[in-house]
Amino acid sequence: MNLKDILVATALASISGAALADAATEKTVETEVCYGVAKAGHNDCSDSSCLHDCSESSKVDNDPNEWMAVPKGTCTQMGGVLRAQPYACQADEQTETSVKSAQMGERLFNQGDHTRGIPACSSCHGVAGDSQNADYPKLSGQFGKYLDSQLRAFRDASRPSPVMVAAAKSLNDEDIANVVQYLVQPSTTAVPATVQGQADTTGPVTAVTR
Repeated sequence: MNLKDILVATALASISGAALADAATEKTVETEVCYGVAKAGHNDCSDSSCLHDCSESSKVDNDPNEWMAVPKGTCTQMGGVLRAQPYACQADEQTETSVKSAQMGERLFNQGDHTRGIPACSSCHGVAGDSQNADYPKLSGQFGKYLDSQLRAFRDASRPSPVMVAAAKSLNDEDIANVVQYLVQPSTTAVPATVQGQADTTGPVTAVTR
């Protein structure tokens, strides 16, 4: 091996050694989960079992619903906030689940499910459970635990009521949970009804939505 070959081999060995050392150092660097600094299109969290399952990839830079792993001590310098991702992810999942449950409950409450013989609850109890008929109780504002127990009692006929037993007999546990979740959500403030942008002068009519 001539001098040139020796020099080339030595240089390559030095470069390879440096690269391996850098890689080893990079692996040992402690990281922290930084909240709100993920880059668009990335899913960079690497030190948590949550692994972005709750939020997928960020849509924009500095997405406040995203996390990324950064070397310890740099998060606040990047404009982010330290956060324990598994806890934050769990909260997001719970919120998303509650929203979906309420949406499904709204559909069942206001439209029913004729394929299973479930009538629309709103036909008697009013939109969002805000009954205006003294013969049918208001359901909005009731405690969730009470609504759940009464629907189950009607379903198994332990609380006798021909109308409600017939209406509730086909409800499953998920249906009950969804309807309850819908009814315990805060209602939108009532607003005056209008016709073609003009105030309705026939009487104090309000529309309550959820």
